[in-house]
Amino acid sequence: MLWWLVSAADAADCPEGPVGSGQVSARLDEAVLAYAALEQADFERAADEAQRLATCMQAPMEPALASALHRVRGIRLRLLHDDDKASASFAAAARAEPGYLLPQAVAPEGSDLHALWTLAKAKAPSPTQALDLDPGSKSWVDGRADAPRPTVGPYWLQVQGRAFVTTWIAEGPPDASQLPVPGSVAAVPMPAPMPAAPPTDLEVAQERSRNRPLLYTGLASGVVAAGLWGTSAAVRSGYAADPTASKYSLINSTWLASVGTGVLSTALLSTWLVTK
Repeated sequence: MLWWLVSAADAADCPEGPVGSGQVSARLDEAVLAYAALEQADFERAADEAQRLATCMQAPMEPALASALHRVRGIRLRLLHDDDKASASFAAAARAEPGYLLPQAVAPEGSDLHALWTLAKAKAPSPTQALDLDPGSKSWVDGRADAPRPTVGPYWLQVQGRAFVTTWIAEGPPDASQLPVPGSVAAVPMPAPMPAAPPTDLEVAQERSRNRPLLYTGLASGVVAAGLWGTSAAVRSGYAADPTASKYSLINSTWLASVGTGVLSTALLSTWLVTK
């Protein structure tokens, strides 16, 4: 039997005030847009934030939201080359929202992601098993009230008892590490954070291209500094024979300008070397 659950909103990682489906959906939308724009770091950040906020929800989620959480988690796992877990998440997404189609901007036809999604949707539905709940409590599995849990693959479980809890289950029934014992003040653990995926070849190329202006500007500044220093030296060589005020002023101004431009060139090139 599942013991009375402690509210996940009591967790230190949850924001103040109730977390609604709109906040979670907004993070998921950000993640999908970032993925389509090939902004991997922004995608990972928004995807992880959506999962974190979902565990803080204090009201039932819709099946469409549960499906979106599974889909984004599946994409996140695909970037980590964990196709088995990604496929399980995609299958859970299809189970929660059977008619959903991945946008072409996210998974173009012929891509590895599209193929993985298609195969996951074609999997036979997971067998289910009833949850053993405390009397008087109510549950939602992937947004469906009083639904049985799948025996294979992940699902989002929400239980309303003395408190409301939302938790992500990787597979099988909730275990002791996910459900606090009676009287415990500990919150239900959130899904373990996933590591950052390695940068793609495109991201590496984009990062290098971003730094090229530093190199070009630094080299140009160095050329200008050398030219100014040469001008100052040339005027200085003729100053002894014709020591005029204008020559003195030109010597000082070109020398100071060459020093300033040289410092700028050194700073730009040093930054380029550090960040390339």
